[in-house]
Amino acid sequence: MQLLSVKKIFQTWHDASGTERFRCQMDFLNLLLSMIHSQEQDGMKSCLSIEEVKQFIGKHYMHHITVNQLADLTRLSCKYFAEVFKKKIWQNSDGICD
Repeated sequence: MQLLSVKKIFQTWHDASGTERFRCQMDFLNLLLSMIHSQEQDGMKSCLSIEEVKQFIGKHYMHHITVNQLADLTRLSCKYFAEVFKKKIWQNSDGICD
């Protein structure tokens, strides 16, 4: 559905001029914003699995665990996982040993 919207916006922008192009830019930005919002919501759903990450750490603490492994468990990028983990676990509690 979003791909169709992008194609429509692009075709309209390509054939338009002046105010119509500006409208297309606004439509594109709105579409982009909705995609970002949707991705954030997906990220928040993944954040629910932070509890599973804590359980994984508890079971495997004797082994070498990398941030990449933990990020893979949540299907988040390594950088984003580290931010979420820090926010949800480290700053909002006494750490992973709570």
